[in-house]
Amino acid sequence: MDTFFVLLAFALIGVIMLAVMKQENRVYAICLSIALGAAILLLAAPQLSSIVRQIKTMADRLDGGTSEWIGLIIKITVAALLGEWGIGVCRDAGENAVSVKLEIAVKALLLVMSLPIVLELLELIFRVLEDIKIA
Repeated sequence: MDTFFVLLAFALIGVIMLAVMKQENRVYAICLSIALGAAILLLAAPQLSSIVRQIKTMADRLDGGTSEWIGLIIKITVAALLGEWGIGVCRDAGENAVSVKLEIAVKALLLVMSLPIVLELLELIFRVLEDIKIA
């Protein structure tokens, strides 16, 4: 909970600094915004890593290739979060056209990354349907 308040205070102080900076120099304000966003991600990373460790520990207890799935799901989640952060940075910089293109690219990447899971689920569904037909 302490990390939450540190992040909140850090973000509020950063937003105040950004408001002042935007009046003085827009380029420096964008750089400060990117740095602030990166710092917030770095502050939150230790909390996220403990969650990832717990998920991996649970996956290791399960049978089969579940740990591979969990690893892939974690990668997809991280890619989605970082992609959303990048899209937000582009929007903050006033580059809406770039943010839209990045959003499409991130969605396409996430689709490609999730394809092995979707194919495995479809295989499982077909196997269950075949077993139902046989019985």
